[in-house]
Amino acid sequence: MRKTNKKQLFLGLAFSALVLIILTILITIIVTSELDKRRQIEKIVLPVAVLTPEKGEIRQSITINGYINNESTVDVIPLAQGTLLQLHVKEGQTVRKGQLLATIDSSALNIQKAQAENAYQTAKSAFDRVEALYKENLTSRQDYENAKNMLAGAKAQNDAVQLQLDYTKVTAPINGKVLVIITKEGSIASPQMPLMRISNPETIAVTNALPEKYYEEFIEKQSRMEVYVHRPNSDNPPQPASIFSVSDFIDFQSKTFVVKSSFDRNPVNWVPGMFVKTEFVLESKRDIYMLPFELLVAGERLWIVERSEENPESGTARMITFVPTYYNADFFEIPEEFASYEFVCEGQDFLYEGEAVRIVGEPQETEQ
Repeated sequence: MRKTNKKQLFLGLAFSALVLIILTILITIIVTSELDKRRQIEKIVLPVAVLTPEKGEIRQSITINGYINNESTVDVIPLAQGTLLQLHVKEGQTVRKGQLLATIDSSALNIQKAQAENAYQTAKSAFDRVEALYKENLTSRQDYENAKNMLAGAKAQNDAVQLQLDYTKVTAPINGKVLVIITKEGSIASPQMPLMRISNPETIAVTNALPEKYYEEFIEKQSRMEVYVHRPNSDNPPQPASIFSVSDFIDFQSKTFVVKSSFDRNPVNWVPGMFVKTEFVLESKRDIYMLPFELLVAGERLWIVERSEENPESGTARMITFVPTYYNADFFEIPEEFASYEFVCEGQDFLYEGEAVRIVGEPQETEQ
């Protein structure tokens, strides 16, 4: 019995020792593996790309949706009423002031004109006869005045009918282009319905509605404010413009005011009704050193690289605490003493002070 107990005790101690040895081996393996990993990590040098500051311009601006309109758009309204016999122009056609655009039926007016002309000639003959008698004192002054008044009335009637006849020839009121023809031949033309719409392409402008909070600033700066207009989804560069009108009231419903700008040079194929975006430059600084905002970490940290003298492709990361004071949505101004630094533009989010880095590629330049 005692031999059995001793045997069991020996086996138990042997098993415990074996387990302890196995655990020791496992712990040693794990610790060794972790040390190897740490050594490998320590051997890794973080690759970074660097950027050198360049001088440029930072604009503080607002961009507002707007549309192209025409300050010289005219509805051509006939002053005579009647059947529209002929349209002499087509949509898109360029016309000159005074050019014949349409002809209205004048047959009834021609009859009236013949009657008025006949009445005028009759009154003139009567007046000439009475005037001759009056000069010879062969008729009274009353007869003379009556004949004179009858002649004036006949002439006024004749002139009025002639004016109506002239109105049946509808002419262009301005130089421009026919935007749209509203009516068609054979329809009834009247002063209540325009025949067509003409605009002068040389007088296109941009209309924008801006929030009320900018009103005082626009009133103060409108004569010197830079304006740039561009069409979304277009390859055309922004077109420079100048403000020529700031409305003198605020729309009480939308709380906006209207600003109109004219182009310094009219862009090709920009027509009324087009949607545009207008950039109004409220303030700008030119010829300053600047960096893009993506280089700034947590809003206040910039990373630079001090290159190694032995190996220019390697260096040490250094942190600069910097809070921008002049900026827009994309760039911020930096002091001139930062101009010689090489700023980390790729990899800056994973750096720590004094870390060894490997510089990849040539230094980039700040691009606007």
